[in-house]
Amino acid sequence: RLAGETLAITGQPEDFVGTIGGNATFTVEATGAISYQWYQNTGSGWVAINTNAGRNKTITIPIAAFRVGFQYRCEVSDGTSTITSEVAEILI
Repeated sequence: RLAGETLAITGQPEDFVGTIGGNATFTVEATGAISYQWYQNTGSGWVAINTNAGRNKTITIPIAAFRVGFQYRCEVSDGTSTITSEVAEILI
């Protein structure tokens, strides 16, 4: 983090329209961020994606029929505070 750089999301993840068997990619852009944590909502609430991929600013999710409509969001932190991105989902 650069001195004086305020934590802010500058680019939100967007809904991804794809096909079964393809991959959905979601990206969040942020200033002041030192960590990222992606979450998935399958309809039962938000759950952290606890993999190395789930801790990057971009995440790739294989598109399967059961994942259509799943929602994704990212928590971005500067080590002191955390902000949450908008929600994006997989569509076909």
